[in-house]
Amino acid sequence: MKDENLEPENLSPREQLEARVLAMLLGEADAAERVELEVRLDGDPELQAYREQMEKTLGLVEESAQSLWSAGEPVAPKLSEERRATIHKTWTAESTVSAPETTSRSLMQKIHPLIPIGMAAGLAILLGGVWLPRQLEKAEANKVAFQADLPASK
Repeated sequence: MKDENLEPENLSPREQLEARVLAMLLGEADAAERVELEVRLDGDPELQAYREQMEKTLGLVEESAQSLWSAGEPVAPKLSEERRATIHKTWTAESTVSAPETTSRSLMQKIHPLIPIGMAAGLAILLGGVWLPRQLEKAEANKVAFQADLPASK
């Protein structure tokens, strides 16, 4: 299935211009098109902002691709020393604060609130499937027996 909104003829002129800028950033534009786009970029601050945003995005994509598919040994992500110190400070500050005492809770407080409802539903199904048909059979048997004991009326 083809998405018709992504076809070049369905794009607005602004979207086509942004696509050309992106192609230039990806190295797909020839020299003449690069010169034309640079002239347009000089006169259009919104287009300049779009180019800067795409340059940042492409840089991030390139960084992540290099970190994911690097030929060398994989390197574990590492926090900067400043962030490590902040986290360590936060953790040590929290450990000095007295933690609320954990009280032992009864079994009914520990179980999920829907478990008793499920148990009641299971019991109702069991009673409805086993006990109720037997009771109905007994009632039907009593009804037939009762009618058979009646004297015939004329």
